[in-house]
Amino acid sequence: MQINQNKMRPANINQIFDEILDIYRTCYLGLASLYDPNIQNYYQNNIPDDIATMGIITSFNNDIDNKPLNANFRIKSVIDLVKSKGEKEAQTLAQKNMSTLCRIFIIYSYDILKEQSLLGKFWKEPIIQFFRHIRNGCAHNNKFKIDNQNELLKLPAEWRGKKIEISLNDSNNNVVNNFFKEGDLILLLEDISNLILI
Repeated sequence: MQINQNKMRPANINQIFDEILDIYRTCYLGLASLYDPNIQNYYQNNIPDDIATMGIITSFNNDIDNKPLNANFRIKSVIDLVKSKGEKEAQTLAQKNMSTLCRIFIIYSYDILKEQSLLGKFWKEPIIQFFRHIRNGCAHNNKFKIDNQNELLKLPAEWRGKKIEISLNDSNNNVVNNFFKEGDLILLLEDISNLILI
């Protein structure tokens, strides 16, 4: 996770990805904020313990009053966990969290293309083949799982100079964070958007 002060332009993404981009940015910002000392201190100093909780609604009702049952967790306990780590350990935790978030959104984005019947239409495009292998790696413990007999490798799987090759199977590197960075998802969706708008 790195805050970049470089001038940035907004991503030019097809409307089918609008919701994904909005949610991805929101989740990423939310996770990143847990590692910001100013936000940590604000929660610890300004929010009373009894209201510093977040409830996630379950599909069950409470036995006492038959109202929806929440899975509650203390916000401060999450912040305490992050603060209790040393700087290096906190960075490792942040990297795992951000990597997992990115993997989820890669799979989600790929499913949108599938639901929109765009995969078949652009199947032979190198960027779509690239996306397919990235998605599969994300769904398989963040490791490439490319079969030597895989017919799909007969099609080029390439994007912005990055190539998917069988040798990636032997790599100890993760798909996300070693081969593919968290911000690459935004660029990939932008480039796919340009393809499907042609």
